[in-house]
Amino acid sequence: MRVFWFYRPTTRGGCPRGTGAVGACGCEGLTLHGRVFLAVLGALALPGPTTAIQWPGELSGRVVDSLTRTTLGAVEVLVEPGSWRTSTDASGSLLLRGLEPGSYRVSFSRLGYGRTYRDVEVRNGNVTRVTVELTPVALELVGITATAAVAASGGVVLSRAAIVASGARTAGDALRAVPGVVIQEQTRGGPQSVSVRGSNPDAVLVLLDGIPLNDPITGEADLSSVSARSLMSATVLPGALSVRFGPRAAAGVILLESSADSDPWYLSAWAGSLGQLGLDVGGSRALWHG
Repeated sequence: MRVFWFYRPTTRGGCPRGTGAVGACGCEGLTLHGRVFLAVLGALALPGPTTAIQWPGELSGRVVDSLTRTTLGAVEVLVEPGSWRTSTDASGSLLLRGLEPGSYRVSFSRLGYGRTYRDVEVRNGNVTRVTVELTPVALELVGITATAAVAASGGVVLSRAAIVASGARTAGDALRAVPGVVIQEQTRGGPQSVSVRGSNPDAVLVLLDGIPLNDPITGEADLSSVSARSLMSATVLPGALSVRFGPRAAAGVILLESSADSDPWYLSAWAGSLGQLGLDVGGSRALWHG
């Protein structure tokens, strides 16, 4: 930097007016104001330190699986203090801008992986880079018990008390009193098929504790094989109420629920017209009819 200046020489203790340059006779000819002016110009002419343009700090990184080394997306990244939050993209990368300079604690978490922490230092004008490995962990799931019950809205439900009071021997005998239900029995003590509202027996689905009793060939269910004493309840859902049970329940469905405290064994005898006599032995299911 060049500095040009002018002076006014004086004859008092200095160079005569109009003779030579200042450099030839020194600075004695300058007034006090001139000397101050030269000092200021000299200070401005000195080269100063270089000042770089700075921006807020940034945090950049990548998250990978510690076992497979594959990148992990959807990893939640939380920076504290300040509650800065972001997540990694599909390539496992993250970028946070505008962080104030200082120390931060960064947590990385993802479902199926253990949480990991990193302490980082952020400075203005710098990008802090981290590479984080997450370790897979087994998740302990709390057991869930689901209980489903079929609503009997519009149907007929026989309670255990009603079944016992009827004196029924088999499930078929217990259902005889239900309107629209016809129990077909060829001989006393023989197989019992069921018809709902005049349907064929193979159009009625019978479930005992959710297990179909219908024969896979004939499609009919034998209700004489289920002891009435073993039942907690019997539900009859006719027609459209049984549509959720599929095509095998076109005419209706009968839901039989067994009782946990049923009699383990029973023995009964009966007598009918025309000199018919019989003996039944069974438990939760009838074992023998004669």
